[in-house]
Amino acid sequence: MATIPTTCEGWDALPDWMRREYELLKARRDAAKPEYLVETGIRAQKRMARFDALPADVRAVANEYGLEIVEDFWNHGVRKGKSIAYLIDCARNVLRTPDGGTTQKYRPNVTANGKKNHVSKTVTVPIEPTDEMIAASMSTVSGHNVLVTKREKHRLRLKAAISAGAIR
Repeated sequence: MATIPTTCEGWDALPDWMRREYELLKARRDAAKPEYLVETGIRAQKRMARFDALPADVRAVANEYGLEIVEDFWNHGVRKGKSIAYLIDCARNVLRTPDGGTTQKYRPNVTANGKKNHVSKTVTVPIEPTDEMIAASMSTVSGHNVLVTKREKHRLRLKAAISAGAIR
């Protein structure tokens, strides 16, 4: 096994993979130091303290959408959890239904000549999911590294399943 030089004189002669390995070993060594672990623990405690300082309704929104985005709204004067969730959903073009679900906002299609073409958003689907519906639902989220909330992921999967199972 090759020895890793501790001075800079042989550093440039090392292959890239060996330099990367050395940097990883150094990072692991530094991460095991007690002061690093203490700093990490302090950061986690401060974050939890910020989370716990929020009212219960805002904490629920922070759990769904992330503490950073909720803190941004909080720092700009939005103090109600429902208001923060509404603003985030508006930015994502999503409406909440009375039962707590989500749906896309109604946006009429616009034809090439600029006239609005209102399209019905109602479809008929079977009560029991078909194989095509299940396959469409699974393929919507598999293999993708899309950062979405749990609710948004379920909405995307359901939308794909309904589209696949729509009786036309």
